[in-house]
Amino acid sequence: TTHEMTTPATTTPVSLCAIDEVYPTDEGAILFGRSEHSHMTATISNKDISKEYDLSVTFRTHAPTGLIFYAPNTIQTDFFSLQVVDSRLLYSFDNGRGRAEITSVETVSDGQWHTAVLTKSRRNGDMSVDGGVPVHGAVTEATTLNHLNTMYIGGFPPSFNNTKLHDALPFSGCISAIEIHGAYTGPPILFTDPSVGQDLEPCSQNLINGVNFDGSGFIALNQKYFIGESMTFDFGFRTTQAAGTLLSVPAATGRQDSLTVNIVEGKLEYAMDNGAGLITLTVSPESGAPGFCDGLWHDVTIWKEGAKLVMRIDGGREHELTQEASSTVANTDKPLYIGGLPDTELMFSPGSQQNFRGCLRNLMLNGVRVELQQAWRSVNVNLYSCAE
Repeated sequence: TTHEMTTPATTTPVSLCAIDEVYPTDEGAILFGRSEHSHMTATISNKDISKEYDLSVTFRTHAPTGLIFYAPNTIQTDFFSLQVVDSRLLYSFDNGRGRAEITSVETVSDGQWHTAVLTKSRRNGDMSVDGGVPVHGAVTEATTLNHLNTMYIGGFPPSFNNTKLHDALPFSGCISAIEIHGAYTGPPILFTDPSVGQDLEPCSQNLINGVNFDGSGFIALNQKYFIGESMTFDFGFRTTQAAGTLLSVPAATGRQDSLTVNIVEGKLEYAMDNGAGLITLTVSPESGAPGFCDGLWHDVTIWKEGAKLVMRIDGGREHELTQEASSTVANTDKPLYIGGLPDTELMFSPGSQQNFRGCLRNLMLNGVRVELQQAWRSVNVNLYSCAE
């Protein structure tokens, strides 16, 4: 659920950290994806689109998958929809007797603005992207869409049970226009006011492919994570906060084995317990800067080899710390948390004070890129949209 209480980030002295940058926004666009129920709804006029329509949508995203819109009738027998699936557009419609699916040739998950034009005339449909060659599809039965009245944009409210689009993940990115052309008489769908939906934000003019944390959220990558003898984790981060949890595998009840990476007073602290006591490796900026909360990107690699901790920052030297103890295995079975953790786990995560506020990118666990949309849980994070 997205209603979990977490510790909000606090402001920190300007002398230690950079001041938050204000990024220019596109006034006619809305950013979706801050939570699993980030969405807006629009009322559409069925009588104008039941037999045919000509619709355009303008959007940008870095996410490989996400729902742009879904317009069903109440019982979801009839609908039309547009999704990003595996970085291509999937346009579907169903007049009540079976669906047509049309997939774009073009890939669209590059963070650039794209405009798709969707048409339907009775049983036939076409889609073109950025003025390219249209792709055609058709159904074999029924010719009209019946009793459509609501369009869900970017995702679904908690009360809505989507029964037709089983792989519809929330959209992470910006939408600036959905226009139904021709003789359409319904109200225009506007993307100027984020307050018209749930968990919407203004769209920054420049978005990069990164995970945006607002200080109240976290990602639980999996339900249980066993660290064992060795582990590596690579990531880039950018923040203006002097404290925050970047990575944590908390100790299980009755055990002390754990691993954490925290920002503490602007420094990076990497702590591990194999069951023989906690050791902590603390690293300050080599540049002489007061802290890593300078609002700039920093690339970090941490690894664990038995009882040895190693951390490298921004391609610099390797910082090492080894525990002279017999235990070399971290026997953990809690989730691997990224960017924070629930308040209930703070006491089991050494050094963690509050959740991270800022951006993370290029996450790799044991040499494999982290697939964020497949995470077990994500709370109050936008997985693919960081302002620059």
